[in-house]
Amino acid sequence: MGDRVKIKFKLIVLWISLFLSGCASVQSTSVSNIITSGKSKIIQAYVDGIGILHLTTPELLILPELSSQCKGGTVHGIQTKLILRDLLLIQQYEMHATALCK
Repeated sequence: MGDRVKIKFKLIVLWISLFLSGCASVQSTSVSNIITSGKSKIIQAYVDGIGILHLTTPELLILPELSSQCKGGTVHGIQTKLILRDLLLIQQYEMHATALCK
C-alpha cells in the first residue's frame, strides 16, 4: 500500500509541474528609435490580459495609457514589447511600451 501512495504522489507532482510549466515568447516591434531631443521626455506604459485556448485575446490598448502621461503633448517614437506566456489552456499577455512625449 505504501508503494502505491508514493507512485500516486509522484504522478500528482509530475502532473502539477507539467501543468504549471509553459512556454513564453517575446515579440518586439520597434516603430522608431527612442532618441530624446530638446524638451521630449520618455514615458512608459504597461497593460496585460488573459486569453483562453488561443481563441480569445485581450485588447491591449496601450496608446490611451501613454496619452494619459502626455497631457497637452504628442506621443511619438513608440516602441512596444509583447510578452506571451502559454500556460496550456490559458495565455497571459503583457504589453510594454516606451515613447516620447513632446
